[in-house]
Amino acid sequence: MSLTPKTTQQTTLATALVIALIASAAQPTQVLSALTVRTMLYAFVAFCSAYKEKVRKAVVPGFRTALLSWPSKMPGPSWSLPAHKSCPRAWGTICDLCYAAKGCYQFASTRLAQHIRFQWTVECMRSAVGIDLWVSTMVRAIVGCEYFRVHDSGDMFNATYARAWLRVMTLCPGTKFWLPTRAYQGGVMGDLPLFDPMLETLRLMAKLPNVTVRPSALNFGDYAPKVPGLHAGSTADNPDVFRLYQCPAKRLYEGNCGPCRFCWEEKTVPVNYPKH
Repeated sequence: MSLTPKTTQQTTLATALVIALIASAAQPTQVLSALTVRTMLYAFVAFCSAYKEKVRKAVVPGFRTALLSWPSKMPGPSWSLPAHKSCPRAWGTICDLCYAAKGCYQFASTRLAQHIRFQWTVECMRSAVGIDLWVSTMVRAIVGCEYFRVHDSGDMFNATYARAWLRVMTLCPGTKFWLPTRAYQGGVMGDLPLFDPMLETLRLMAKLPNVTVRPSALNFGDYAPKVPGLHAGSTADNPDVFRLYQCPAKRLYEGNCGPCRFCWEEKTVPVNYPKH
């Protein structure tokens, strides 16, 4: 018999059972005696199904395009914009061979969805009313997510957009955000600007307890950059196991995050990713 809920009432009941289980954690024996293993599994599946359905139904206003993406390797949804086009500070060999310009990202449906999200976002950033709409739309879609990646493709393309994300992160304190970025740079050599509204906004993000802002290296083999006010950085194709946490996705979990949440949780340790 399928454990998938068939009605809204079943989904609501299953969610209530999960909440009751969590709330009664102080008396686990009573909970286990009241709920069969099958009922607990049913509640868990229903809860996950309802959560994914919420993310799936979120669309870009005025379009049928999904607002969020769900990369297969991630433990939660993400936000995806066109690679390069939304990355004005992208320099170096890593960006030249960007994984988000290859593979499944080249599907016409994926590229169209990214284009629509980008155009809607750019238009929203032109006015205070538009920014408020963008923020409220994103918060409704993200709130309740445990883990969220900002940009599995794309980057912070201007300071106004970054400040909008700061508002979203502040309004979703229960969600852990991971933001890998090269928007901290002030020039083609990766120099830090003396003052930059973008960098200052990234630093404000990094002060939030639910946000990890990782500055990304420019070239394969580089060490992770250290940027004052941001968290430990990341790089790619650097095998130094003593100074860098080596991402286990490819080695242990068939290219998926598996149980690892290092990128979100460990703010003080730099990460190396295998070359895509």
